[in-house]
Amino acid sequence: MQNGDKVYEIGFPCETDEDCALEDDICVGLGLCYTNKLMKTAIRKHNKHRSELALGKVKNKMDNHFPTAGEMYEMTISLEYEAMALRSAQDWQKDPTGMSGTFYKYTNDTWASRIVIDDATDEVDAMEKAMKIWWKNRKLVDDEDMKVLFEEHCYSNRDLNPFVVMAKWSNSLMGCAVDKRKKKYNVVCYYEVGRSASYFEKLPLYVPGKPCERRCHNNKSSRYCSKGLCPSYAAPGIRVWSDDWYDANL
Repeated sequence: MQNGDKVYEIGFPCETDEDCALEDDICVGLGLCYTNKLMKTAIRKHNKHRSELALGKVKNKMDNHFPTAGEMYEMTISLEYEAMALRSAQDWQKDPTGMSGTFYKYTNDTWASRIVIDDATDEVDAMEKAMKIWWKNRKLVDDEDMKVLFEEHCYSNRDLNPFVVMAKWSNSLMGCAVDKRKKKYNVVCYYEVGRSASYFEKLPLYVPGKPCERRCHNNKSSRYCSKGLCPSYAAPGIRVWSDDWYDANL
């Protein structure tokens, strides 16, 4: 910082990403903007997929549509999970994929998805390719798998879990990172999946119903369900992206 530089712009604290000064900023709560193009891309893509799923626009292996969701939440960034993802991405020898025990700051379990991408132009492109591959796992879901996902325990098939953690209705916190070595990119995302991932015998992917049928946060949030998604559990007063962005990029 040089003499005469502004420490910050005077104005209102951010409530949405659009309130921040830079295109790649994320409003992370407490009025703070965080510049991170990689995470903003990851959040937007995850929520775009979740919205399409909630609205009944996603098909499985049998070319049948997943049912619409009566309640589905946006994902938002967890800085703790982002740090965990970065440590894992930088450790190329260890594959963190799978379910882990409770994270010290939360009472919930985590899931890590990891893949090495070797045909990307940069870290953001590698992240987009990784998310495309993970989301494509929905094409492994046949009619029998659908029964398990909605009537039994949605995390029971490890091969489907990279898709399941992106699609589970209540999953709301995530953090991703990418590490580059030569021409390869190690992509890792961590998700908070809840205590129910380990403690309950029955755990549906979501409850089918009319989109936005159920009230967000028991109607305690100041913001309401839009495009099939409720505001994140982690930040009820913050939308990760605006309706204007969604309409222009769907």
